[in-house]
Amino acid sequence: MGNFRDTLKFVNGRYEVTWLWKKDTPDLPTSKDLALGCLRSTVNRLKSKP
Repeated sequence: MGNFRDTLKFVNGRYEVTWLWKKDTPDLPTSKDLALGCLRSTVNRLKSKP
């Protein structure tokens, strides 16, 4: 609740607060290879059954 009070603003007739973000979030691994595999599979499926 303290974060809301600290970041609370009244702008143009509306209240604004900042988003609550977790601190020290871990870096996620890339999923590029998985996405490319799905794309290739879809392309091959569409080529065989247009």
